[in-house]
Amino acid sequence: MAFLIEDVCTRVGKREHAEAVAAWVADRMGAHDWPGNVRELVNVASVAATLADTPGAIDDVLALTRPHDSAEVMPPRASVTAYNEAKRAALAIFDREYFTHLAESGAGNISEMARQSGMERHHVRAYLRKLGIERP
Repeated sequence: MAFLIEDVCTRVGKREHAEAVAAWVADRMGAHDWPGNVRELVNVASVAATLADTPGAIDDVLALTRPHDSAEVMPPRASVTAYNEAKRAALAIFDREYFTHLAESGAGNISEMARQSGMERHHVRAYLRKLGIERP
């Protein structure tokens, strides 16, 4: 692993930080559930190498090692909804906010709104109609 960390630090132009980053990663590997893969490790090492040169300073920069209050991470069981229901509600909120802002920033011009959103004009019209958003 030390060779990987050294290579990452060299690629980001901070080879001198390799030892500190390697020590930090080795110390934290057991404490963190690495749900990603080597790419996640490379990304974390890149940020660590770029922004800090001592293990303590790296802790200040990366949220990876900050303690989490379990109450903040997961809501109480009584308020947990089914995944699909929660996702649908979140997407509905996003859609309304996104298209409201899009209508305002595009001054109601469907072609401009389509260009800004990267969507076809008929899709933009369909969302505006579905959400009941009036063009300014």
